[in-house]
Parts: sequence; C-alpha cells; structure tokens
Amino acid sequence: MAQTARDHWAIRVVPGARYADADGEALLGNIDRLVSGDVRAAIELVDALPDLDSGKYKWVSQEWRVGGERVTEGQRPAN
Repeated sequence: MAQTARDHWAIRVVPGARYADADGEALLGNIDRLVSGDVRAAIELVDALPDLDSGKYKWVSQEWRVGGERVTEGQRPAN
C-alpha cells in the first residue's frame, strides 16, 4: 500500500490464480467502511512487489509530493 497523495492510496496487489475483480472491490469497500470514506483508494495489479535490501517487504510507503518535493515518512508537508 502506498500513500500517493494526502487522500489517495494505491493498493498494489499481485493477483493469484483465483483473484477476481470482486476481491478488489471488497477490499476497497472495507477501506471505505473501516478506514475512511475520505480516502480515495485504487487497486493496482502488479507482477511483483519489490523487496528491500534486507529481503523484507515494505507494507506501507509514502510516495507523494507537495510542491514538487517528495514527502517521506516522518516528514510533514509544508502547507
């Protein structure tokens, strides 16, 4: 999952053989119901998720820019 804007999440999914569009819709419904209706989330189907040098996955990342500058974890955007 990546936060790509203040109110937008990209949920990257490596679909298995049994994945169906209904699975993604159920996930988006859960985010809307359990997290916030103000978060715009989108499913992105990908072939693989990159791992870190340690071999682990980064489950949540911040990948958004404010005023052309990337906002990274622990940094608050200037308003």
